[in-house]
Amino acid sequence: MPDELKSIFKDEINLHLSLRKEELSPEAYRHYKHTVMLFDDYLHSISLLEKSIDESVVEGWIKKISSGISINTVGGHVHYIRQLLLFLRDNGYYCFI
Repeated sequence: MPDELKSIFKDEINLHLSLRKEELSPEAYRHYKHTVMLFDDYLHSISLLEKSIDESVVEGWIKKISSGISINTVGGHVHYIRQLLLFLRDNGYYCFI
């Protein structure tokens, strides 16, 4: 899994996913991992170089993933990323939530 992650937060995301895998059912984890991988790809695509996630990063990601999907699906993605951002914040990083 580590080589799938590309962003500056890849180590932290990998740790977070390993913790979530223990907590979630296989199907829930599959959905969760998919969303987190989309977020990691986005962070990599915008060349995030600082371990800090501000409001514009979160808003840009939501705008990018919202295209062509239902509001409920967007809400699920946002909920999952909020959990990741809370994890990152609890580990000392600034994250807009």
